[in-house]
Order: sequence, then structure tokens, then C-alpha cells
Amino acid sequence: MKTPCSIYDVARRARISTATVSLVINSKGKISEKTRRRVLAVCAKLNYRPHPTARLLPKLRHGNQNAIHTGLYSFTPVIATGLKSAYTGFLDGVAEVSLVENKMVVYQPFNQEREPHAALCHAFGIDARLIVGLVDDKIVDFFQEQGVPLVIMGDHSCQRLLWNVNLDCHAAGRMAVEHLWNLGHRRLALFCQCKTSLYQTDFKRGFEDALLQKGLTPQDYDIIGTVPSGDEVVDLLRRTERRPTALVAVEGGRAQHTIMRSREIGLKIPGDLSLLGFGHLPAPQYDQRVTHLDPCHEEIGRCGMELAIRLSRKEQSDPPARTLITPKMVKGETCASI
Repeated sequence: MKTPCSIYDVARRARISTATVSLVINSKGKISEKTRRRVLAVCAKLNYRPHPTARLLPKLRHGNQNAIHTGLYSFTPVIATGLKSAYTGFLDGVAEVSLVENKMVVYQPFNQEREPHAALCHAFGIDARLIVGLVDDKIVDFFQEQGVPLVIMGDHSCQRLLWNVNLDCHAAGRMAVEHLWNLGHRRLALFCQCKTSLYQTDFKRGFEDALLQKGLTPQDYDIIGTVPSGDEVVDLLRRTERRPTALVAVEGGRAQHTIMRSREIGLKIPGDLSLLGFGHLPAPQYDQRVTHLDPCHEEIGRCGMELAIRLSRKEQSDPPARTLITPKMVKGETCASI
């Protein structure tokens, strides 16, 4: 699918300003016939179609005394083919702040495997962009060319220092150990994919640091790094010696997988195995509410939007930094004392 062009593409091809292009397509101002013909010819060649909502934005932002004066912000989830967006929690938090502050938010998802496109915001400018999802340095480079503040919400794989509001995943790993330790568990296991993403690596580091402080060594606990479809978790749970009494599953899919495989081999949760989840939980497939650490997506969305507003107002000029949100423990039915 070919990416639609923006008013910037038209202006670049016609070698004129975007303001002149806007005047031509809206039949306003005093424009020479030669310029008008050139702009229309480029529009036809590029198949440029002004976004219908975009034509309303100048009235909202710079209109007469009876117009609504607001700010325009872009919520941009970066997704991959075949994967559904799990970022509605972030958007709920962004929307909550935007209502209080009288700001307009444009929802602009795009596929990581295609060229990013933001024709609406290219045409009339935005005050700041909030990005969430599969964000890397290439995507950040693209959006930084627009010259507006960028706030990344949640995890990312960028190598540079950026404005980022994220969960304190190291604290989450420590909280998981403390919760299970207080229930009497001493043989723990961690089920995660152990990738380079912060929410897994930082969680794993917090998990290990907490156990080290308890006097345990890596030989005293297990870390499973397979994908959820693997059988390594079954082999672990079938042990007759040193079988863990509690398992921490990073990502909701692993928690559901653990419940399924435990039932297949006759283990009861939480009677034989306590289970604690971390991350976004999918719709429950079983009749048990999973005890889990909430990733606080709404809170991250709220803090991200508040930061974006401060940056757009130039009220915050410090070097880019991370803001960490403490996760919340949500008690369910899958953890018990021993």
C-alpha cells in the first residue's frame, strides 16, 4: 500500500511554501495563475487529497474570538503486522489529561514495517507527539525532523537519552520477590523471554537483586527463557526435587500458559504452585483471577501527556530524562502462603 503524500510533499515538489499550497487548495489569497496551475498540477501528479479534518484545525487553533482555542497532540502507537495494539490503557490516560487541559489528541497508529506517515500533523503542525510501542532510533529520527517535542511512553529500544515515561520494572522484579517471600516461598522461578527490552531485562535484574539480598545464589532459583509455546516450563514443574513453589510470569500470555500447562500435569494453582504475573493481561481464559503487578498504562499515559504539555509550553527545559512509575500489586486467586 502506497503511503499518501502530505502538503509538505506538494510544497517540496512545487518549490513553494506550505502556506502557498494551503491558499491554493482552499481558494484563498492572491495567488498568480501560474503558481496556482503549478500547485494543482503537482497535486494531481502526487494524488494529493487534503484531509477533511485537517481543514478544520486552523479554525480550532487560530480562529476568531468565538473559536475554540486548543492544542494539538499526536498519539502514535507503533505496531507490527499481525500484532494487535495493546496500548488502549496509555490512550485512556492521555485522553483524561487532554479533557482537563482542553487539548486535542489525534490518534495516528502506523506499522513499523512501513514508512511512517503523518499527513494531518504535517499539514498544520502539532504541539508534541506521544509515541508508544515498537520505538527505535530510526522512528525517533523521522519524527525529530518535525521539530516538535517527543515523549516516549513505556518501553523502547533507542540508544539515546529521550523524554520517556516508563514503568519501574526493576522495582517490579523486587516487588514480585518480596510478595512471594512474605508468603513463605523460598524456591522461586522466573518465566520470561529475557530479550533486550527494558521491561524484561530490568524486571529480571530486580528479581535477581532481591533474591541476592535474601542470601540466594543463581543455583537456588530458576529462570526460563523460552517462548510461551515451549515445554521448558512443564519440565520444571514436573521435577521431583527442587520444584519451585512459586513462579513469576512476565507478560500475561505466559501466566495463562502456566495455568494451562499446570492443569495438564495435575498441578493445582495456588495449592501446588503460586503464580504471579507481570505485564498486560489478556482477557482471562480461565476461572482464576491472576495475582499480578499492574503495568500502570493509564498512569504512564497521564504523566506522558502532562510532560508533553509542559514541553510544548517550554515550561520544562531540562535535558531529556526518564520518569519511572511504580507498579501496583493486584491481588487475585493464584498466590497462597506455604
